[in-house]
Amino acid sequence: MADRMWSVFWALCRWWFFGAVLGVVIGGGVGSALLPIAGTLFGAWYGGIVGVVVGLVESVLVAPAVLLPSSPVVDRIWPGLVGFGMTFALGFAVFIANEGPGEASENIGVLLVIAGLSGVLAAWFGEAVTRGVRIPLPHMVIAAAALGVVCGVASAVVGLSDAGASEPGAVAGVMLLGLASGGILGSVLILFDLLVTKEPARE
Repeated sequence: MADRMWSVFWALCRWWFFGAVLGVVIGGGVGSALLPIAGTLFGAWYGGIVGVVVGLVESVLVAPAVLLPSSPVVDRIWPGLVGFGMTFALGFAVFIANEGPGEASENIGVLLVIAGLSGVLAAWFGEAVTRGVRIPLPHMVIAAAALGVVCGVASAVVGLSDAGASEPGAVAGVMLLGLASGGILGSVLILFDLLVTKEPARE
């Protein structure tokens, strides 16, 4: 009984910590799309603070799943749904508080993309955080590179909407900065995986 309680406790701690890390990555990613480097730093700072609070709620919802047998529903789908739902609810509430219901409805597409990314990361890390089982490093490196590409493309899209196609050099520069910022955020996920999880036991 004591071992089961400790397993829940450590799962709670891991999910709380992951909430903060996820806030840093999502906030930094949004900031990178708007303004690489400076936006990345501010978004990561703000997202980390929010993530500490949201992560505590997520940990209560997800961590007890460590008592259940491992399955895709328990280790992937449920954490992904919680990550998506919490991010969407929080983002929608912030939009309504700052811009009003009309503006929040207009930005629903952007909010769905951000919440979707949060859900995907929560689902992918679900087993690692709940069970403490490490994701292989090569997979993490690929994910970090993919996050960099996403941030780079998003920065380029925002740059094109602001500067237009008449300044390709500026847009390319913004895209490279976004790519670098996303890669740095991806390294945060790698560090989390290395510090908080452990290699699965060999049979």
